[in-house]
Amino acid sequence: MDTLPHWTRSPETVEDYTDLVRRLARRFVPEAQSLRGTECWIVWLERLRVQPWSEVTVRRYRAALLWFMESMDTFPQSPFWIAPDHREAILSAIRLPWAGESLTLPEQNPPPGKRMRSFGRARWKQVRQRLMSIEEWETVLWMEAVMRTGVRPIEWVRGVSWNGGTLAIPCAKGAFDDQGNRIRGLTRTRTLDLSHWPKAEKDLITAWIALRETPEQRLSLLKKMAKRLRWAWDQEFRSLRPRITLYTARHQFAANLRARGTPPVAIAAMMGHSSDQTQRTHYGRGALGKTGKGITAPEVSSALTALVRQHIRVPLSFPMRSGLGNG
Repeated sequence: MDTLPHWTRSPETVEDYTDLVRRLARRFVPEAQSLRGTECWIVWLERLRVQPWSEVTVRRYRAALLWFMESMDTFPQSPFWIAPDHREAILSAIRLPWAGESLTLPEQNPPPGKRMRSFGRARWKQVRQRLMSIEEWETVLWMEAVMRTGVRPIEWVRGVSWNGGTLAIPCAKGAFDDQGNRIRGLTRTRTLDLSHWPKAEKDLITAWIALRETPEQRLSLLKKMAKRLRWAWDQEFRSLRPRITLYTARHQFAANLRARGTPPVAIAAMMGHSSDQTQRTHYGRGALGKTGKGITAPEVSSALTALVRQHIRVPLSFPMRSGLGNG
């Protein structure tokens, strides 16, 4: 099925959007069978936009509707089908604010987020010992490797290549047009130089790469490791939240680099971020970042670092204090 013209979406995303559109239509489409095309869309959107959903839910539903609209020609028999000349108006209506986007949630300090940002070596040592007590060495290996490389779980599933000194990682967030121009993300593949690493850490990466052969096997292993990781955390820290996840290792990678004094733009390049603003805002913010015994930071090329957009902070201009109060 053809989707957005800008980039090819994964079959899982298309399946998710199709299911969302089907469910939204089942609940909110007008009952009148005579309504079709533009009229059907208008009534449908009027009902959707008054629902008090959260901003996250609204963004997800809007993305599904935009995909449905831009894939309209694959559904010629749908009552929502409209001529291309009228689609721009409906696209604009979909992008208008929904009720849930105007709701403000009570502030929480600090915001909990959907996962733990960093856990520190002390807590990881406890979780690691608990995992090793039940011989969950694969989970320990995976976490130790990602704390050294910052690889996303989905990137590991897709396949990371290793030649003994260079780690090539398929960037999960990248999107490119037919001419190869970047739409979003950093690049198709980012490369980390690990040639200066000691043999023990290189051997760790070699074992991590060889955990599973196919993407299906790696995905199945990820699900198993996630459950074991949550179990180990609960055994050690009971109801302490937020608890550790597989993705926390990537946050710990950023925290370790920031503790070393690595520039944010270099960390962004290593993590596959298109801007250092993402790295500054979401990663490695806690004070628990440690270089860690036996952890060596990777190196990244200046060419890859140059692709990262740098957020420039412009200081606010204030009137001269000497002039305050005069006149």
